[in-house]
Amino acid sequence: MVQKRTNKGYHPSSGVVKHVDAVLKLLSAVSGNPNFELIIPEVEEGGLSTMDAMIARFEQRAEARGERKANDSSAAEMIKDGLPVSKIQKYTKLTVERLEEIAKSLNTTLVM
Repeated sequence: MVQKRTNKGYHPSSGVVKHVDAVLKLLSAVSGNPNFELIIPEVEEGGLSTMDAMIARFEQRAEARGERKANDSSAAEMIKDGLPVSKIQKYTKLTVERLEEIAKSLNTTLVM
């Protein structure tokens, strides 16, 4: 927190964190971002017990969530435009089940 306040950036250390669960819960509470807690099992099981590794894993998950949201948004637009499922899958790599969920949320049906 001191680094962020004084340097306007953060450079995680490579030292081992002894209380991974507590640190990630603290980061979640302080930042207001519950996603820190979501990586606790991965960090504990995967031996990612340095701040450097934990932050890298957090960022990977955030990036994946961003890509997933973008794919869902693109698929929704394609469904609205009446594109066939095969074409939507080609561009978004989403499953038919996920496309059906999106279509349902839009109160429409898929074009097979």
